[in-house]
Parts: sequence; C-alpha cells; structure tokens
Amino acid sequence: MNWDRIEGNWKQLKGNVKQQWGKLTDDQLDVIAGKRDKLAGKIQEAYGITKDEAEKQLTAWQDRQKTMEYSIDKEATQKKTPQQHHQKAAEHHELASKHHKEAAKLHESGDDKAAAHHALIAHGHTVQATEQEEEASKKHANRYNVETGTVSKSDRDRP
Repeated sequence: MNWDRIEGNWKQLKGNVKQQWGKLTDDQLDVIAGKRDKLAGKIQEAYGITKDEAEKQLTAWQDRQKTMEYSIDKEATQKKTPQQHHQKAAEHHELASKHHKEAAKLHESGDDKAAAHHALIAHGHTVQATEQEEEASKKHANRYNVETGTVSKSDRDRP
C-alpha cells in the first residue's frame, strides 16, 4: 500500500499501527494523522531506537499492509462490473494527471526530490488505471466472445 493510501485510510489503519507499536497512545496517533515522518519519529522516541531502525520497522509494516490490501482488492475486483472497472480506471487517470502536474510545478521550482515523489505516485496511479482497464476488458470478453461473435448465455437472458 503506498503511503498516500495509508494516510487517506489512517482512521481505519490506526488499529493496525497500535497493534504493531502498542506504546503509541491514541492521542499520538491522532496527531500523527497518517504522516510517515511523524510516525517514524514517534516510534523512534517511544522505543528508544535509531531512526534507521524505526524506518526499517515502518517499511516492514507498510509491506504487510500491501499484502493485506492485495487480498482485499483481489476479492473486490472479482465482484466489480466492467463499468465499475472503467470508473476506477478514470479515477486513477485523474489522480495520475494531478500528480504529474504537481511534479512539473515542483521540478520547475527546483524541488527535484518532491517532483520525483509525485512522479512516482503518478506512475502508481497509471499502473492501477491500466489494471482496472484490463479487468474491464476481461469481463467484456467473458460477456461477448469476440472470435465467434456470440453472446454468453447469461447476457442473452438479460432484459
């Protein structure tokens, strides 16, 4: 799970964070508000560890969230209609565009590090949009056999 998604879903993920780093208080988690640098600092402070160790723990936790997200997304993907996949693809394209524009502004202002960060996020959204488009195409292909020009029985029976 990329950090933007973690930050966006912070309220839901606070329980997972609390499970991993039980010394962090609810008040601290509210102040952190999904900000990675703040979380790393609080982990470092609460556990008396180095910044590198806190980052290592945080990266491992983030990787586990990716695994959980993949399982949830895979199940949700199987239930979506082609139209829902197209809608999700459009949303990801819009987010990619937003981050590309931000990257261009930052690059122009000389902040290449932040520009690279936004370019990477844009790339992630482009990949997700492509995955949604592929799922929509698969589902369309299942409904209509392009090679034979036949419609599946379930679609023939639809009103």
